[in-house]
Amino acid sequence: MKSKRKNILKVAIDSPAAAGAGTQAKLISKHYGLLQLDTGRCYRYIADIKLNNSSKFNYKFIKKKIDKLKIKDLKKKKLQSDKVQLCFNNCKR
Repeated sequence: MKSKRKNILKVAIDSPAAAGAGTQAKLISKHYGLLQLDTGRCYRYIADIKLNNSSKFNYKFIKKKIDKLKIKDLKKKKLQSDKVQLCFNNCKR
């Protein structure tokens, strides 16, 4: 079992959509050498899973996919596609 690091700095920036929080988060993480996790990309990743695995799409399946998630998976261009964005928008309603 992996031991968890205890002294990890976590910063959360919350704002309305299109208010610039993502840009600020990128700048802050770059300046301080921190990892930046874009939660919007995480949601789009789940939407992409639904699009490609609709018959298997359930909590257990999503958990298995997220357990194997790598940062590089969130950087894939397909997550920015209109199809994934539309699915993401429909899923959050």
